[in-house]
Amino acid sequence: MNSGSNRDDLLFLLAAGHLDEAERDEVETWLAAQPDATALLARAEHEVASLAATTPPVAPSPAVRERLLARAGAAAA
Repeated sequence: MNSGSNRDDLLFLLAAGHLDEAERDEVETWLAAQPDATALLARAEHEVASLAATTPPVAPSPAVRERLLARAGAAAA
């Protein structure tokens, strides 16, 4: 895994649950090999949680809402 901002981006995406399986595996492998990784991930998780707590919810547009409901219905079937 690259260092610097790419690493930070991936940690934030991991904390937010927005990595696909391969990306998550790559980041988790890197985390397991790094002594300071726990602190970096904890910081990312804290910042993601703070953002989620301070950002007001936004209703999706009617078109987005319909697409989401259609996908959820198809996934449940």
